[in-house]
Amino acid sequence: LLQTARHMRLAQGSLKDHARHIARAEITEDRGDLILSARLSHQDRTEVRLRLVAEALRWIGGGTYRPRLHALTEALETAQTTPTTLSGCILMPDPSEARAIRITREAAAAARTGPTTEIWDNRWQLTGPHAPGLSIAALGEAVSDCPDWRDTGLPRTALLASPAVWRGETLLAAPLAGKQNGWKARIVTPFADWLDSR
Repeated sequence: LLQTARHMRLAQGSLKDHARHIARAEITEDRGDLILSARLSHQDRTEVRLRLVAEALRWIGGGTYRPRLHALTEALETAQTTPTTLSGCILMPDPSEARAIRITREAAAAARTGPTTEIWDNRWQLTGPHAPGLSIAALGEAVSDCPDWRDTGLPRTALLASPAVWRGETLLAAPLAGKQNGWKARIVTPFADWLDSR
């Protein structure tokens, strides 16, 4: 039994190393989103690859559990041509490569309002002129108040769920949408580091 347990630990370690190698080669992090290469998202859906996509959904969506296999494979298939939701995320075609898929946060599932000094939606830290009465919430439809959002290169869908600084109902800053006003937003734990900790 001890020898079997030892072999299983070695096998699990090898699988984790293989998954990390695939993640480095086929997943690109883009300002809180993940872009899955065509090979990862479509051509070769091995167990390791499906687990990686499930972990990508957990990193973005903050879920405790992986989605069911059937729901995951169906979402990957649909996302080749049409945006679809799963685990608090939106999977959609990415123009960077034929059959590549972008995974972004679903705005309706993003964390509600929180203090600017705390980690928001389990991933984002904002730095800037903190002051009483300011809060962080998803940018939402106020993206239309950011005239330079198209210049960021991020899809509008991704920006809807991006962190924004508010004073009551007034938008003060949306760092990812090109309206900084002295604020910056960064991911606390990049996907590769988060994956290594699993």
